[in-house]
Amino acid sequence: MAQGQVLWTSLLLNLEIPLNVFGPGLTIAHHGSIIVHQGVRAGSRCRIHPGACLGIAKEGTPLLSDDVYLGNGSLVAGGVVIGDHVVIGPHSLVRHSLEDDATCFAEEAAIRPPANVSI
Repeated sequence: MAQGQVLWTSLLLNLEIPLNVFGPGLTIAHHGSIIVHQGVRAGSRCRIHPGACLGIAKEGTPLLSDDVYLGNGSLVAGGVVIGDHVVIGPHSLVRHSLEDDATCFAEEAAIRPPANVSI
């Protein structure tokens, strides 16, 4: 696919995925906002859902192995290494490396009492 076609398709589907970041077999579950930094490197057969973001931080960019699943709204940032067959659940924030076959998911939101604020 020519670079112009890739750009047009990216704009049409609201994807920011640079060329040559993912290995063969990338699956995008649905069209929607997906953002991937150009420094990210990913292996084969990764699956990404809308709202996922693979980004840069002070420590660098993520390195994903094979068969990684990224759920809706997941964020992987920094120089982390994600092992083979890892599942990153919806709305998870990953700032630490994950070993092979790990499952990561977001915790339920904590409920705190309102702060005493006087206006």
